Amino acid sequence: MTGRPLCGTGNPDRAGREAAEPCKLRLRHQIPDAEKAARADYVLENTGDRDSLHAQVVALWQRLQKRVRREQHILQGRVF
Repeated sequence: MTGRPLCGTGNPDRAGREAAEPCKLRLRHQIPDAEKAARADYVLENTGDRDSLHAQVVALWQRLQKRVRREQHILQGRVF
C-alpha cells in the first residue's frame, strides 16, 4: 500500500487556552486546514469531544484494514 495523506483538523485554541507566540507564528505559516483537507485522502475532524475523535479513528482504522485485506485478495487472485 502506498503512503496516503491524512489530515487532522481542529481549532488549536479550542480549550480556551492562548497558544504561546512561537506556536502562533508556526500556525500562521502552515497550510490552512481547509486546503490540507482538500489534499488529504482521509480527514479526522478534531472539533468535538474525545469520544467523537476516537470513533473517527476506529472507523478509519477499520476502513484501512478492509482495504488492505481487499488488496491482499486481489494480489492473490481472489477478487471479490
